[in-house]
Amino acid sequence: MSIQEVLGAVNPANFTINGRAAKFPDIQRTFMWQMMIPGISQICPAAMLDTEDLLVRCRSINIPSRTNEPITSSFMGTRQFFPGRADPGGGQVTIDFEDTEDMTISRVLYEWQQVIFNINPESTISAGKSQRLLKRRMVKDIYLYMFSYAGVPLPKVIRFKNAWVQNVAEVGLTYDGNEAVKYSVTFQYDYWIEFPDTTTDLYI
Repeated sequence: MSIQEVLGAVNPANFTINGRAAKFPDIQRTFMWQMMIPGISQICPAAMLDTEDLLVRCRSINIPSRTNEPITSSFMGTRQFFPGRADPGGGQVTIDFEDTEDMTISRVLYEWQQVIFNINPESTISAGKSQRLLKRRMVKDIYLYMFSYAGVPLPKVIRFKNAWVQNVAEVGLTYDGNEAVKYSVTFQYDYWIEFPDTTTDLYI
């Protein structure tokens, strides 16, 4: 493409605020989102959760990364790169939760970890092992919903597949503090997708 073709493709209206505002949607805001883990009560029945319990206590989460690792092909003095193995964001997402005096968050996280591996010696059946026979019975999908400034759901949801509690960071308490108790939780997941996924056999 020549310089003249590039300059001819430039829209002068894009250089002004009014020009851009007339053409493009608003920016996406970092505070317009919600996190949900549907069916969490199936893993943590004693916590007596409803849909809102984890949703309103979640305080921060990251949109995951994704990498396609390169394969290098060298020949004499040159080299070329080809797409290789896909890395689904490292397989971890960290979520911060704010707890309340009913200890909902700490109870949910503890019960979930106990389902994965029970360390309670008083458990006559499952002490020292997992309480579930299969991985699929101890994992849940995590959904990250994003919204417009007017509260309208955006077209896609980020879905973390087969997530389970990998780590709960320690929580500091101090007499000098004046903050809410927050838990930083790392979830392990297999991969993530934009849901609904419309890329099936795309452009084949």
